[in-house]
Amino acid sequence: MTRKAKLRGLLMIVAGIVAGSTLGDVAVLEAQTEDDPIVRLWASPTELSIRVGDEARVIIAGYTRSGARVEDPVVRLVGPRSAMRVRQGVVTALEAGDYELIATLVQEGGASAGEPVTLRVPVSIGWPTVARVVVSPTTDDRLFTGTSMRLRARAEHADGSARRDPDVAWESGSPDIATIDRFGRVTAVAPGTATITATVDGVSGAFTLRADPFTGASIAITGGVARARTGDVIDFGAEVRDPGGELLTGVPVEWSHAWEEPEGILAPPAPAQMHGSRFVADVAGIYTVIADAGPLSARTSFRVVERDVVQKLEIHGQGREQRVRTTDFWVFEGRDGRDYALTGAKRSDGFGFVWDVTEPGNIFKTDSIQVDARSVNDMKVSPDARYATMTREGASNRRNGVVILDLADPAHPVIAAEVTDYGLTGGVHNAFPTNEYVFALAGGDKYVILDVADIYNPRFVGEYNHPNSRLHDVWVLDGLAYSAEWENGLVVVDVGDGRWGGSPENPVFVSSLPVPTGGTHAVFPYISESTGKH
Repeated sequence: MTRKAKLRGLLMIVAGIVAGSTLGDVAVLEAQTEDDPIVRLWASPTELSIRVGDEARVIIAGYTRSGARVEDPVVRLVGPRSAMRVRQGVVTALEAGDYELIATLVQEGGASAGEPVTLRVPVSIGWPTVARVVVSPTTDDRLFTGTSMRLRARAEHADGSARRDPDVAWESGSPDIATIDRFGRVTAVAPGTATITATVDGVSGAFTLRADPFTGASIAITGGVARARTGDVIDFGAEVRDPGGELLTGVPVEWSHAWEEPEGILAPPAPAQMHGSRFVADVAGIYTVIADAGPLSARTSFRVVERDVVQKLEIHGQGREQRVRTTDFWVFEGRDGRDYALTGAKRSDGFGFVWDVTEPGNIFKTDSIQVDARSVNDMKVSPDARYATMTREGASNRRNGVVILDLADPAHPVIAAEVTDYGLTGGVHNAFPTNEYVFALAGGDKYVILDVADIYNPRFVGEYNHPNSRLHDVWVLDGLAYSAEWENGLVVVDVGDGRWGGSPENPVFVSSLPVPTGGTHAVFPYISESTGKH
């Protein structure tokens, strides 16, 4: 009897045994085989409808070519990062809209012949019901006749979370005192009080403001420069005075700018930016900054020149590896006094490489290190050059983790340890070594902290997981860990600095800085030579 015939007979026996627990007439199996692979995926539910903040579990099963059902196949389950968070089959809704959750079968060996087996699950995310609307001014300025200021409306759900970009209907209860446009910009037309109402999904909030008579007689711009470089941030101020020369405080000032392009340059869409009274130019030219307060206006002009920091680079040498693509590298001085570089490689069958770069014009390979992996990602070396970290993806046993290399002989490193516990089982993309500790990313969700006083016996001592966040990169400088947390921007944690009570065993959050793009991929902290500051 052939192997296929035996397998077919076995499937018939299994089908008869488990008939009581089948879906329809399809037998339930625990795994696919080479001769009967999974050819399609199935999801429960087949489509998802949830609200922002809610969670739902999605169960994926597979069906083989013969029709047998495979429970819990190994799949990669992903969705738009800004819209949903997907962890171990649980979907958390983040942003309202219509999206797709994509399940892709992970093939044995890390690669498949032909198109991968994929399933798309429609996901509809709605907002929770608005519980209240809070209206407030965006500045501490006072309102005078003829001046404007902007109000904000925060539409809150029952749990206190805010709806992003709500559709607000604005209304003034006294349009003869103050008018308001559909974007929340209120303008005083006469002295008195007015109540402004903001409505979102039938729920309203109100704010009462007072408009005073405008007594300003003059406005002057303060600060600024006569000449600046592109990229310089320039601070301006405005002084509004009454007929007697007394300075008026709290007067709303609106800032704008105009640009005269240099000869030969066509106008780009955004030559400069202003944030309040702060200005920065991206393109050279003559600029005019304008300050308006009610009927008063002032302006000042200045020239912006190119920053002129372009330098020509000259290639002195190259270490060539033509078989694979280099992913990352780290240059260091070995304990033998020579200079080396470690490089990772994409789809390299687990190989990383060692290069002698002491003479830039004569770079040569000294060794290679192979681990169980499809790709080697980041290679980094501790400041004392005692050891290196090697991160990987695609291990045959799906236990990736971080590999620690002994650099006692820097030209020929040896594997000291492999750490695959503490959440490091999945592919590890980044790790950062200090002299005493390794900070390794775990599942793109957190970083774990390993004591490597003995590199042959690393010891778990702590971890940090920023709430409602995913991360891609972490860097440690002087006891502070700086992590790139995608939509949450830069996150700083005390892991040994001590000023906030943190340590490797007890990381303490310090601060965070969201960035405009909402997609922070990497961070690099450094000490400024000119100021001595981090």
